[in-house]
This record gives sequence, structure tokens and C-alpha cells, in this order.
Amino acid sequence: LAGQRIASHLRVSDVLARAVDEAARVFDVTHATVYLTGQHGRIDAAHHYPSDQPLFDRTAEDLSWLARVERPIAVPDLRDTDALPGLKLGLIEQGVHSVLVMPVVHKSEVVGGILLFAKDNRRSFSGPSQELARIFAGQLAVAVDNARLYQATADARQRVEAVVQSAFTSILTVDTVGRVRDANPAARQLLGRGADELDGRLLDDVLGIDLWLDPDGPIARARRTRKMVQPVERQLPAEDGREGQEVLLGVAPLPDGYLISMADITRLKELDRLKSELVANVSHELRSPVAQIKAYNELLLGGLVPC
Repeated sequence: LAGQRIASHLRVSDVLARAVDEAARVFDVTHATVYLTGQHGRIDAAHHYPSDQPLFDRTAEDLSWLARVERPIAVPDLRDTDALPGLKLGLIEQGVHSVLVMPVVHKSEVVGGILLFAKDNRRSFSGPSQELARIFAGQLAVAVDNARLYQATADARQRVEAVVQSAFTSILTVDTVGRVRDANPAARQLLGRGADELDGRLLDDVLGIDLWLDPDGPIARARRTRKMVQPVERQLPAEDGREGQEVLLGVAPLPDGYLISMADITRLKELDRLKSELVANVSHELRSPVAQIKAYNELLLGGLVPC
């Protein structure tokens, strides 16, 4: 049950706080500490029981050896050991009689430890207590790893969401039946609709074109190949006060739907048309005087026009 209560938390700090409380209860000790090691071989985080009465300072330089403990250390009587440098004298002054240090190991790597302190001189943390502590440490290792994975996933999701929300490209996600689930601000601006006007609507109704139902369109190709489809040009019709737009539209399959990306190329297409018209007009204007000069030159050479 202690393991289940520890594993019920998804933040590392909450896991440690619950673990140290459970350790004090399960082992019936007056003080306990749970700590995690950092990348540089130091104690990275620690929680104590009671929380307002820590028996030592985790940042002390002479306690770096705790981050490297790979095997249990049981000290039945602090007065008869040199096994706890930097801890012994301070603990004796606070009335601690015996100590158990149990490393927390995950996938053959030490990720932290559990410290149990007993002021009762009848406690020695013998074999059964060590075995129970080893099991407890194993459950804590799994809970910490799960919490770290959850946090990493949450962080990655926040990063992706930040990128999508701030992107200039219009992005829509649709489910497996073609209904819009999400639209970033750029997509809402392109389509001239609010989020409540897009969520749950069929993609073809939102865009005003047959995209989902087109058997030869980009979504159909993505559905068949389960691969990203190269962008294609599409014309979005004018409707509801929105001007017609030309877009470059791409499709990428998702595990539970599709991602539609659109870049508005209306102005680029207009500039391209203006460039073509300009080149055609300039070419025409250049050809006309050249033809006249050529004809006049032929007349001069033929003697039909006096020099």
C-alpha cells in the first residue's frame, strides 16, 4: 500500500514528500530523509521527516559521498563507527543511536537514497528491516522514474503547443472522421472564425472545398501511405465575408487523425501574376519600336526613302 500511495503522485517533489512520510510510518522512526542524486555526483533534492526538523544539511560538502552509496549501510551504534563522515557527530548530538542508508537504484544506476534514523538504542536495522527497506527503495525508484517521464512528456507537450500556437503557418488537427479538433491562432485568422466556430465541424465545411472526401487528394494519400504528403496548392472560396485565398496545403498523419497545415500564398500568387503581366507588356512595348526601326531601315536600304 505504501508503494501505491507513493506511485499515485506524478511530480517528483510530491513523490519524495510522500515517500519520506511513508518511510517514517513503515519503519516507525522519528526521523527520515529521502534524497535524489544529481548529474554531478551530489545530492540534488531531499525531503525530510519531520519536514521542519532535518538532521543534516544536504548541501554540505562533506556529504557528497552519500550520492555514491551503492550498497546498504547499517550502523547499529553511531558511537562505534566511522562509516558516516560528516554525519556522525551531528547525529550523536541530536540523540540518534542507529542509522540505515539504503541506496535507491534504477536500471543499475544509483538515483538516490533513503536514510532512516532511530533514537531508540534497541533499534539496529537488522536483516528484515534492510530487506523491507530494499523493497521500499525499489518502489521509490519506479515512482521517481515514472514522475520524471511524466514531467518530460508534459514539458515536451508544452514546447510543441508553444510552437504551434506561435507559428505563422495555419495548423488544424482533425479526428479520424474529418472533424476539426484544434486550430491555432493563425488558422483561425486565415479562416475568419473563432475556436467555437471550428471545433467539431467537418473539415470540408470549414474550408469550403472537397478535401476530406477527395479520393485523389492529399488526405487520401496520407491515409493510404501513413506518410506526410508534400504541400499542394488549393483555392479556398470566398464565403461569409471572407475573401478567396490561395493556400499551400500539406497533410501529415497522426495516431488519431491528421494535421493540416496551410500557408496563405494569395499575395505571392498575385505578385507572380503582376510580374508576368509586366514582362508581357514590356516585351510588347519593346517589340513595337524595334519592328518600326527595322522596317524603316529596309526602306532606306532599298532606296525607297531619300537619305
